Amino acid sequence: MKSRIGAVRDLYLKWIDVYEEYRRGFEKEGLTRSLYPVAWMLSSFGLGLEENFFEVVRSRMPVEVYLLIEDCYDKFDCRTKFALAEGRGFESHTVYWEISKELEKLAFPKPVGTQANTHLTEIKDDDYTKIYYESGMYDSPLTWPLLLHEVFHDIYDQEKLQTQLKVPPTETWMREVIIDLYAAMFIGPVYAVSLAKYHERFPGGGGISHPHQGPRLFALLEFLREMVDQKSTFPGVLQTIISQSFAITDGIWSSYKTEKRDLQDRVSRVYEEIKAPASKFLESKHLQTFSEFAMKVSKGSEIGFPEVAMLLESGIPAAVDPRILFNALLLREQDPHPRYVVESLKKWYLSRVWTKAHDEMVQTLFAS
Repeated sequence: MKSRIGAVRDLYLKWIDVYEEYRRGFEKEGLTRSLYPVAWMLSSFGLGLEENFFEVVRSRMPVEVYLLIEDCYDKFDCRTKFALAEGRGFESHTVYWEISKELEKLAFPKPVGTQANTHLTEIKDDDYTKIYYESGMYDSPLTWPLLLHEVFHDIYDQEKLQTQLKVPPTETWMREVIIDLYAAMFIGPVYAVSLAKYHERFPGGGGISHPHQGPRLFALLEFLREMVDQKSTFPGVLQTIISQSFAITDGIWSSYKTEKRDLQDRVSRVYEEIKAPASKFLESKHLQTFSEFAMKVSKGSEIGFPEVAMLLESGIPAAVDPRILFNALLLREQDPHPRYVVESLKKWYLSRVWTKAHDEMVQTLFAS
């Protein structure tokens, strides 16, 4: 985490270099009264630089959450450099995007004969994605899976899923619904609960790029409804998790079920449309849907959902895959303490490091 913050700091230092070059460029021009605010903004390094930097430095999200996000990126072979940032919602953008938006505020013409473009190119080449969480949710583990929505944004773009799925360009909000469904199919029912609980605490939303909370939750209910229909094929503990997730999401959605009915009718078909392509996509990455993963875990000899349920009840951290851990959290009536989830993630990560080191040692011994 320290190295990531250091890398982001270096990007902001280059941002200062860009402003310095712009300031020098403007000094060579005759400043009219209309350019005084520009000169002031450049001399103070802009309105957004300091705030944007401290969003990362002052993030209160536990560092172990980085392990959760990094694991998801790795599973999908997506090499995005990221840092967590505290903001006013769950979203993501890059440092280069931030400075581009700031530079748009400068009056034309832009100064010439400076090294500003060189510094901008360096920022673009070394860019970091800032993944934001809502400032009040840093200690709410059941909302942490929403951070993976931003990971799936990068996966969606990298794999050009919009082209593969033939998403109509006129339905710009459809992207968010599809990403929700891809994330839920991989992460499991807890993703739907995460989004529902977030909308319960922060009602609102909707717009050109994001659908209203009613349609968005309704799309996830279609995914959950299929799991409920197949519930009897899952082991007992998983049946409870599925029932809980549907009940929570449906209960929160019911407050919005009469809103944007036309969009709800449209998204009701989306899950059926993308289900097969999503499964095929996961298979191409040598990954399983949550349903397939859960069935495999239930038939294996390693720690599964029933064992995690007992560990959770006893307050003993569980070294298990995050998909098991976060979905098992739904077995508790109350939200889990963040310390339990943090220690479980740490234990899981260390067990993976130990297993990898052990396997490498065994291979070295046999090779010699």
